[in-house]
Amino acid sequence: MSVRITGGSVKSRKLSSLKGLKVRPTSERVRGAIFSMIGESGTQGKYILDLYSGTGALGIEALSRGARYVDFVEKEGRQCQMIRSAINNFGFANQVHIYQAKVEKMLTLLKEQYELILLDPPYGSGEINLAMNLIDQNGLLKSNGLIIVEHSSRDQSDANYGRLKMFKNRNYGDTDVCIFKQEKL
Repeated sequence: MSVRITGGSVKSRKLSSLKGLKVRPTSERVRGAIFSMIGESGTQGKYILDLYSGTGALGIEALSRGARYVDFVEKEGRQCQMIRSAINNFGFANQVHIYQAKVEKMLTLLKEQYELILLDPPYGSGEINLAMNLIDQNGLLKSNGLIIVEHSSRDQSDANYGRLKMFKNRNYGDTDVCIFKQEKL
């Protein structure tokens, strides 16, 4: 299976082969829909966090569409190597940091605030609630930022996590995409 970038400066380029990796990359249709929902201003010049990076497709798509910088968090070493290879091939090496770590650990260590957070945990893992609560508790989202949560339509996502409030929810077959904003104090 190959994954193709759907827009921006590296549109139509493919990520490395996924043979032997246990990942479920976000489909081209869903990635295209996500970036269409947030528009060009959703990525242009933004500092982005890609959690549960897997293939890196969401973060690389954001870079292709003009993101200033992306922090990738992925616990699997082979997947981190694949992301690094793609980043180098596409010319984004100076715009990323790849953390090989568990998401819940990194969410307690990161000190940056992000303008866009991409959250795509393994389907059925139950990790959405933990990650969203840690993002809220640790103040990782800038006040005007967005969080995109992709999950199985069979899994439930809460509408609120502390100050984080869902304002958009779309279904794409077996995938739901929710967009959250931070409630103003």
